[in-house]
Amino acid sequence: MLERMLEGLRELRGVQRIRLFEKDGFVVYDSGANDAAATHVQSWRDLVEIAGPDRTITLVQERGYAFLRTVALGTLLVTAQRETNLGAARLAIEHVAEQMNSNSSTTDR
Repeated sequence: MLERMLEGLRELRGVQRIRLFEKDGFVVYDSGANDAAATHVQSWRDLVEIAGPDRTITLVQERGYAFLRTVALGTLLVTAQRETNLGAARLAIEHVAEQMNSNSSTTDR
């Protein structure tokens, strides 16, 4: 089910990696191989907590972008190339967040 929710985001041109991690840092989903980026989980969580639950943070990096968004399962991290359409990426992330949040609320009942 998680794979299906992330499908549109995975297929977006320029998206390099999708990572979903819980509040304790446990990685629930990762589209790439494990690497040193996992050491930044606490910093990413701090950023999304400051921004609030309904906001997407866009970090401009040397080789592209990193998007952070709080979702029902934890924190969604998407990395993308510079050529990625930012509007399309943000819309796709918003769509995933809505799907996860609505799925979570229906299973909590």
